[in-house]
Amino acid sequence: SWTVDGNPVGFNLQQLQTTVPGLYVVNAISNTGCTGTDSVHFNISEPEVNLGLNRTVCSNEPQPVLNAGNPGSTYFWYLNGSPVGSNSQTHQTAGGGIYSVTLVNPYGCSASDSMTLTVLSALTANFSAPATATVNSTVSFTDLSTPSPISWNWNFGDGPPNVFIQYPTHVYTAAGIYDIFLIAGNALCFDTIVKSINILNDCPTLALS
Repeated sequence: SWTVDGNPVGFNLQQLQTTVPGLYVVNAISNTGCTGTDSVHFNISEPEVNLGLNRTVCSNEPQPVLNAGNPGSTYFWYLNGSPVGSNSQTHQTAGGGIYSVTLVNPYGCSASDSMTLTVLSALTANFSAPATATVNSTVSFTDLSTPSPISWNWNFGDGPPNVFIQYPTHVYTAAGIYDIFLIAGNALCFDTIVKSINILNDCPTLALS
Protein backbone atom coordinates (compact mmCIF):
# COMPACT_ATOMS: atom_id res chain seq x y z
CA SER A 1 0.00 0.00 0.00
CA TRP A 2 1.12 3.56 -0.75
CA THR A 3 0.67 6.82 1.14
CA VAL A 4 1.66 10.42 0.48
CA ASP A 5 2.12 12.50 3.61
CA GLY A 6 0.11 9.84 5.43
CA ASN A 7 -2.79 9.78 2.96
CA PRO A 8 -3.55 6.54 1.03
CA VAL A 9 -2.94 6.91 -2.70
CA GLY A 10 -2.58 3.38 -4.03
CA PHE A 11 -3.23 -0.23 -3.02
CA ASN A 12 -1.61 -3.44 -4.21
CA LEU A 13 0.45 -1.63 -6.85
CA GLN A 14 4.05 -2.51 -7.58
CA GLN A 15 4.62 0.95 -9.12
CA LEU A 16 3.05 4.30 -8.35
CA GLN A 17 3.12 7.38 -10.59
CA THR A 18 4.02 10.44 -8.52
CA THR A 19 1.72 13.41 -9.06
CA VAL A 20 2.31 15.82 -6.15
CA PRO A 21 5.29 16.62 -3.93
CA GLY A 22 5.46 15.00 -0.52
CA LEU A 23 6.67 12.01 1.49
CA TYR A 24 5.87 8.77 -0.35
CA VAL A 25 5.78 5.60 1.79
CA VAL A 26 5.22 2.04 0.59
CA ASN A 27 4.44 -0.99 2.75
CA ALA A 28 4.74 -4.42 1.14
CA ILE A 29 3.88 -7.97 2.24
CA SER A 30 5.47 -10.89 0.40
CA ASN A 31 3.76 -14.19 -0.44
CA THR A 32 5.49 -15.70 2.56
CA GLY A 33 4.17 -13.06 4.92
CA CYS A 34 7.34 -10.99 5.23
CA THR A 35 6.84 -7.23 5.43
CA GLY A 36 8.95 -4.32 4.32
CA THR A 37 8.66 -0.54 4.08
CA ASP A 38 10.50 2.27 2.34
CA SER A 39 9.99 5.97 1.75
CA VAL A 40 11.19 8.79 -0.46
CA HIS A 41 10.65 12.55 -0.23
CA PHE A 42 9.61 13.85 -3.65
CA ASN A 43 9.95 17.55 -4.56
CA ILE A 44 8.92 19.32 -7.76
CA SER A 45 11.42 21.93 -8.94
CA GLU A 46 9.80 24.77 -10.88
CA PRO A 47 12.29 27.65 -11.21
CA GLU A 48 10.93 31.08 -12.09
CA VAL A 49 12.78 34.11 -13.43
CA ASN A 50 11.54 37.69 -13.25
CA LEU A 51 13.89 40.35 -14.64
CA GLY A 52 11.31 43.05 -13.97
CA LEU A 53 9.43 45.48 -16.17
CA ASN A 54 10.88 47.13 -19.26
CA ARG A 55 12.85 50.23 -18.27
CA THR A 56 13.96 53.53 -19.77
CA VAL A 57 17.00 55.34 -18.35
CA CYS A 58 19.16 58.32 -19.27
CA SER A 59 22.66 57.69 -20.56
CA ASN A 60 24.21 59.71 -17.71
CA GLU A 61 22.60 57.70 -14.91
CA PRO A 62 23.49 54.22 -13.59
CA GLN A 63 22.09 51.41 -15.70
CA PRO A 64 20.27 48.58 -13.91
CA VAL A 65 21.76 45.31 -12.71
CA LEU A 66 19.53 42.37 -13.66
CA ASN A 67 19.06 39.50 -11.22
CA ALA A 68 17.81 36.09 -12.36
CA GLY A 69 17.52 34.66 -8.84
CA ASN A 70 17.67 30.87 -8.26
CA PRO A 71 21.14 30.65 -6.66
CA GLY A 72 23.23 27.68 -7.71
CA SER A 73 21.87 27.54 -11.26
CA THR A 74 23.76 27.80 -14.53
CA TYR A 75 23.00 31.06 -16.34
CA PHE A 76 23.04 32.05 -20.01
CA TRP A 77 22.64 35.79 -20.69
CA TYR A 78 21.82 37.34 -24.08
CA LEU A 79 21.58 40.85 -25.52
CA ASN A 80 19.46 41.06 -28.67
CA GLY A 81 19.87 37.31 -29.08
CA SER A 82 23.67 37.24 -28.81
CA PRO A 83 25.49 35.74 -25.79
CA VAL A 84 26.73 38.35 -23.32
CA GLY A 85 28.12 38.29 -19.82
CA SER A 86 29.14 35.21 -17.87
CA ASN A 87 27.64 32.36 -15.89
CA SER A 88 26.39 34.67 -13.15
CA GLN A 89 23.13 35.19 -11.30
CA THR A 90 23.35 38.94 -11.99
CA HIS A 91 24.22 40.91 -15.10
CA GLN A 92 25.25 44.57 -15.41
CA THR A 93 23.48 46.12 -18.39
CA ALA A 94 25.50 48.33 -20.72
CA GLY A 95 23.40 50.02 -23.38
CA GLY A 96 19.90 49.57 -24.67
CA GLY A 97 18.38 46.41 -26.12
CA ILE A 98 16.51 43.24 -25.23
CA TYR A 99 18.18 41.42 -22.35
CA SER A 100 17.23 37.79 -21.75
CA VAL A 101 18.40 34.96 -19.54
CA THR A 102 17.92 31.21 -19.50
CA LEU A 103 18.89 29.27 -16.40
CA VAL A 104 19.18 25.59 -15.57
CA ASN A 105 18.94 24.70 -11.89
CA PRO A 106 20.79 21.79 -10.21
CA TYR A 107 17.83 19.48 -10.95
CA GLY A 108 18.00 20.15 -14.69
CA CYS A 109 14.89 22.33 -14.75
CA SER A 110 15.04 25.52 -16.81
CA ALA A 111 13.36 28.92 -16.89
CA SER A 112 13.71 32.09 -18.98
CA ASP A 113 12.72 35.74 -18.99
CA SER A 114 13.54 38.93 -20.88
CA MET A 115 13.21 42.69 -20.56
CA THR A 116 13.80 45.69 -22.82
CA LEU A 117 16.11 48.49 -21.72
CA THR A 118 15.85 51.83 -23.54
CA VAL A 119 18.67 54.34 -23.02
CA LEU A 120 17.93 57.98 -23.86
CA SER A 121 20.56 60.57 -24.66
CA ALA A 122 21.47 62.70 -21.66
CA LEU A 123 20.06 66.22 -21.63
CA THR A 124 22.38 69.23 -21.35
CA ALA A 125 20.78 72.37 -19.98
CA ASN A 126 22.03 75.72 -21.29
CA PHE A 127 20.76 79.23 -21.95
CA SER A 128 21.95 82.65 -22.99
CA ALA A 129 21.29 85.95 -21.25
CA PRO A 130 23.04 89.31 -20.99
CA ALA A 131 25.79 89.56 -18.39
CA THR A 132 24.39 92.86 -17.16
CA ALA A 133 21.10 94.75 -17.30
CA THR A 134 19.52 97.72 -15.57
CA VAL A 135 16.81 97.91 -12.94
CA ASN A 136 13.26 97.81 -14.36
CA SER A 137 14.44 96.80 -17.83
CA THR A 138 13.10 93.68 -19.55
CA VAL A 139 15.71 90.90 -19.69
CA SER A 140 15.28 88.12 -22.25
CA PHE A 141 16.47 84.54 -21.69
CA THR A 142 17.06 82.12 -24.59
CA ASP A 143 16.99 78.37 -23.96
CA LEU A 144 19.90 76.51 -25.61
CA SER A 145 19.35 73.09 -24.02
CA THR A 146 19.94 69.94 -26.11
CA PRO A 147 18.70 67.57 -27.31
CA SER A 148 15.02 68.48 -27.65
CA PRO A 149 13.84 69.46 -24.16
CA ILE A 150 10.10 69.65 -23.59
CA SER A 151 9.98 71.26 -20.14
CA TRP A 152 11.68 74.26 -18.52
CA ASN A 153 11.75 75.49 -14.94
CA TRP A 154 13.29 78.94 -14.51
CA ASN A 155 14.14 80.72 -11.27
CA PHE A 156 15.55 84.23 -11.64
CA GLY A 157 17.05 84.52 -8.16
CA ASP A 158 14.83 87.31 -6.83
CA GLY A 159 12.06 85.19 -5.37
CA PRO A 160 9.04 83.25 -6.67
CA PRO A 161 7.24 82.48 -8.80
CA ASN A 162 9.15 80.17 -11.16
CA VAL A 163 8.45 80.34 -14.91
CA PHE A 164 7.83 77.29 -17.10
CA ILE A 165 8.20 78.50 -20.70
CA GLN A 166 11.13 78.10 -23.06
CA TYR A 167 11.96 81.73 -23.77
CA PRO A 168 10.99 83.87 -20.79
CA THR A 169 11.56 87.51 -19.96
CA HIS A 170 12.01 89.02 -16.52
CA VAL A 171 12.18 92.46 -14.90
CA TYR A 172 14.47 93.01 -11.89
CA THR A 173 13.36 95.77 -9.54
CA ALA A 174 16.50 96.06 -7.45
CA ALA A 175 20.20 96.21 -8.23
CA GLY A 176 22.42 93.24 -7.36
CA ILE A 177 23.92 90.01 -8.65
CA TYR A 178 21.33 87.28 -9.17
CA ASP A 179 21.75 83.54 -9.83
CA ILE A 180 19.51 82.26 -12.60
CA PHE A 181 18.55 78.57 -12.43
CA LEU A 182 17.24 76.54 -15.37
CA ILE A 183 16.08 72.92 -15.08
CA ALA A 184 15.46 71.50 -18.55
CA GLY A 185 13.84 68.13 -19.10
CA ASN A 186 12.42 65.72 -21.66
CA ALA A 187 9.97 63.88 -19.35
CA LEU A 188 12.64 61.45 -18.14
CA CYS A 189 16.07 63.12 -18.26
CA PHE A 190 16.76 66.43 -16.52
CA ASP A 191 19.71 68.76 -16.18
CA THR A 192 20.34 72.00 -14.27
CA ILE A 193 22.48 75.01 -15.11
CA VAL A 194 23.14 78.19 -13.11
CA LYS A 195 24.38 81.52 -14.45
CA SER A 196 24.61 84.97 -12.92
CA ILE A 197 23.44 88.39 -14.04
CA ASN A 198 24.51 91.75 -12.67
CA ILE A 199 21.62 94.21 -12.36
CA LEU A 200 22.73 97.84 -12.24
CA ASN A 201 20.93 100.98 -11.24
CA ASP A 202 19.86 103.02 -14.25
CA CYS A 203 21.88 106.10 -13.43
CA PRO A 204 21.73 109.03 -15.84
CA THR A 205 24.93 110.00 -17.61
CA LEU A 206 26.38 113.30 -16.41
CA ALA A 207 27.41 115.53 -19.34
CA LEU A 208 29.37 118.72 -18.94
CA SER A 209 29.02 121.53 -21.43
